[in-house]
Amino acid sequence: IEGEVERMEGCGIQFLGKIRPGSAGTKVTFIHPKSLHGVLAELCSHPKE
Repeated sequence: IEGEVERMEGCGIQFLGKIRPGSAGTKVTFIHPKSLHGVLAELCSHPKE
């Protein structure tokens, strides 16, 4: 997820805060609605198995 966030930031996508721990061992971050025409989106990694 870190690499994808870095790539998207390079394309001008804005995020709400940093990557943080999610449930079940995932990592999550949110894309700012300004970058998606008013839609809030979450990026989530797969849980570690």
